[in-house]
Amino acid sequence: MALSLKAVQDAKFKRVVMPYVEYGFNLALSLLQNRSDAEDAIQEASVKAYQSVWQLRGEDSRAWFLRIVRNECMNILRTRSQARGKELSFDDEIEVVDQRTPNPVEVAEGNWTRAAMNEAIGKLSIGLREVLVLREIEGLSYQQIAEVTGTPIGTVMSRLSRARTALLNQLSGGETCP
Repeated sequence: MALSLKAVQDAKFKRVVMPYVEYGFNLALSLLQNRSDAEDAIQEASVKAYQSVWQLRGEDSRAWFLRIVRNECMNILRTRSQARGKELSFDDEIEVVDQRTPNPVEVAEGNWTRAAMNEAIGKLSIGLREVLVLREIEGLSYQQIAEVTGTPIGTVMSRLSRARTALLNQLSGGETCP
């Protein structure tokens, strides 16, 4: 009994992409700061990954999928910027819109530190925020982050250092985030 091409594609997608969908959603939510847009981005990225999963040969599947997610997020951010009549820059701050429903557990525990951290991360520029989220939250290596963002490792390290400094300044009541 021979397996169909679709069955092979389905199996490979489940094996190499599905374990990373949650990571992709976290990245999309961090970059887009909007749950609905993040859901759209992860759906589009998943469709594109499914369509091209057969091309994946020996690459880091997590970095590969997160790069697709990142590209979808950049498309959404570019569309937003064009709608506002300005060009998207990785150094631009974006408007932080908190559309999440307050979590009763967080409210009960008085978990203001997580909220303060999320707000501070949300104020970082896209370029700084993405490397910070990929390294500190998703646990990617510098090499994997370079693959996801399409930037040299030196740039990743520089952005990560600037992001950490800006975040520390923001949380300690210092200067605003770049």
